[in-house]
Amino acid sequence: MMNGAATLSLTRSKGQCYSRRMNSDATPDLTEPRYTTPEVLAVTRLRPEVLQTWINRSGSSEINTPLRKVFGARNPGRGNRRLYSAIDVVKLAIMRRMADLEVALSQSVEMAEAAGKILLRGEALDWNTYILLRPSGATASLIEINNVGDTLGRFSPLRGDPRSIRLDKIVENFEGLPGIGSRRDKTPLAAGGSDDRPINPEKREALARRGIHAEPVIVFPLGEIVNGALAQLSEFERKEIR
Repeated sequence: MMNGAATLSLTRSKGQCYSRRMNSDATPDLTEPRYTTPEVLAVTRLRPEVLQTWINRSGSSEINTPLRKVFGARNPGRGNRRLYSAIDVVKLAIMRRMADLEVALSQSVEMAEAAGKILLRGEALDWNTYILLRPSGATASLIEINNVGDTLGRFSPLRGDPRSIRLDKIVENFEGLPGIGSRRDKTPLAAGGSDDRPINPEKREALARRGIHAEPVIVFPLGEIVNGALAQLSEFERKEIR
């Protein structure tokens, strides 16, 4: 069980409210279309024209458009207003941040879908869940480094309080992997050493000659974004039933 789950209150009928943690056995229906466009824009802070463009593209003739996974085939019809589910809002909240970072739309949809599947299974996503993104739009060839993912598909989450996450764990994702080894000196604690393990300059240069060194990384606070969106939706529901 993950800690720090958001609580989402959903009004089932007039005067009746179900409030449950997202990892409870009886998970609220997160797929019920109930939120208006103004509410979605308030939570996600999406520009209205961007949301409309995404909606239009989801219904285009492009068979493989990734946006169809987000909006599906739902069409409210002429004269009817479009409503969004809690899962829709969470996905859009993720996608807006990734669009700001100029991450490919297909990749942002993939992450949004992965997070949505976790919630639909009735599981919580820890507030302190971070995804490390390494964009490679201009890169001709990548150094082959295999990361082991878990419940977020091919994305490898990093979990923990931001104050305790070490930078080397983020930018040195090659450290200690087979065929690469470590560029840091080992100083056993039993010998009076420390766990700082400073970088050995010769080892650093030797790996750099092979094109292996620290690379830029985007730290994406997925847990904050998902749970933040759910908390705002919960606030909408709380005000509605007052």
